[in-house]
Amino acid sequence: MTMVWNRHVSNRIREIGYDIAAGTMAVVFSDKTIRYHAPVSYSLYTMISHATFPERLYRQMVDGIIPTVSGPVLKRG
Repeated sequence: MTMVWNRHVSNRIREIGYDIAAGTMAVVFSDKTIRYHAPVSYSLYTMISHATFPERLYRQMVDGIIPTVSGPVLKRG
């Protein structure tokens, strides 16, 4: 798995990552819960990670619309 990560995205979204090979987006929230969504295009991932209001864009375009999938257990420091 090759992940691309952006850190400190917003107050609620701590990190957002993208698995290039699988087309899966990982979202790490401030309470350290992780949600994996697939299929997600790389352009959607970059749109959210560079948005002025990423939480709003995540809610409108991903949360509840693109299915959550199981992902690896990540040990984040």
